[in-house]
Amino acid sequence: DDPEAKLSPSWDGTSVWITSLRQEGSSKLLIEGEARDAADLSEFVKRMRASARFVQVSNARFENKQQGKRDGELSYVTFTMTAYVRYWD
Repeated sequence: DDPEAKLSPSWDGTSVWITSLRQEGSSKLLIEGEARDAADLSEFVKRMRASARFVQVSNARFENKQQGKRDGELSYVTFTMTAYVRYWD
């Protein structure tokens, strides 16, 4: 019912990269990664929350980064978040 929670049908999942995935206990996941921008990270979090496989998906803490020379800088975000696995296949 929340229009802000609607998933974007045109989202490209290759814009988010998971750089570290650690399991704590039987179901807690610690996720670190990078994304093209905050909008892509937001879509990733929405999709994790919409999945039947995950619960208690945290808000991602993120930081804007830049790499490269001034005229050709590459902007991206790094993030950390947690989620719990509802069930494993």
